[in-house]
Amino acid sequence: MLSSVILFVCCILMGDLVTASKPMSILVIATLPSPSHHVWTEHLVKGLLRKGHHVHVASIQETKIKGILGQNLTYAVFDGVMETIEQSEDYNLAEWEQYSVLYMIKFQYQWGIGGCQTVIRTKGARELLEMVKTVEFDVIVHDITLAQCFYGLWEVGQSSISEVYSNCLV
Repeated sequence: MLSSVILFVCCILMGDLVTASKPMSILVIATLPSPSHHVWTEHLVKGLLRKGHHVHVASIQETKIKGILGQNLTYAVFDGVMETIEQSEDYNLAEWEQYSVLYMIKFQYQWGIGGCQTVIRTKGARELLEMVKTVEFDVIVHDITLAQCFYGLWEVGQSSISEVYSNCLV
C-alpha cells in the first residue's frame, strides 16, 4: 500500500516537472463583459507567464502586463463590447433585481446571445479565428460563463490542440 502511494506521488511530481520544463502555447478566451472576470483572467495569465508559457489572450479588455513578464504575451481585444452593452437599453442592473427567477434565466440567455453577436463582429474576433487556423495552441482556457459563441474555435483548432479547459465562474 505504501509503495503504491509513493509511486502515485512520484508520478504526479514527474508530471509537474515535465509540464514545468516545456513551455506551452496557451490561448485564453474571456468573452464575458464583466470587469471581475477580467481581473480573474489577468491573474491567471500572470501565473501562466511566470511559469514560462506563451500566452495569447482574447478578451473584452486589454491585459495590461508589461516588462519582462509580458514578453511571452500577445492579445486581441474585442473592442467596444463593454461600451455597447453599457449603452444598450437592457443594461439596467437595478431593474434586473426586480425580475423573477424564471424571467431572469430567459433574460440572461438572450443577453448572452446579444453579447455574442456583439463580440463576433469585432476585429479581435476575426483575428482570433485566423490565428486558431494557423497557430498551434497546446491548450485553450475558455471562460464559458455566458457567451458560448467561441466553441467553434475548439473545432477549428482541434488538430493541434491537445486539451481544452473551460471555466465557469458563477
